[in-house]
Amino acid sequence: MSFENYCLTNPEVLLRNKKIYEIEGNNVIDFMIRYEHLHDDISTLERQIPELKGLAATFSKLNAKGDIRPKSAGTSVMFENAPRSHTLISNVCHDDIVKYGFEIP
Repeated sequence: MSFENYCLTNPEVLLRNKKIYEIEGNNVIDFMIRYEHLHDDISTLERQIPELKGLAATFSKLNAKGDIRPKSAGTSVMFENAPRSHTLISNVCHDDIVKYGFEIP
């Protein structure tokens, strides 16, 4: 199934993680670690909480999404071929995109 078809047939997954960080529509997290800025965000968190020193090194060993997304399919390529998904995600996730400075290619 293409990225475009997956997004269009499963729009509910776009907001699935909100149940992890929102209570009654209010964001309750202290620090957002963004996947696309994983190392930088964890390094910042380590500086804020010195007891977490080494966390960035631990995370650098992970291969998140490594077996799910084809190696040739970076986000730019995926969105390039999915204009309707780009619009859907931009609209549905607008608040989080603005709040956390996410970039959609």
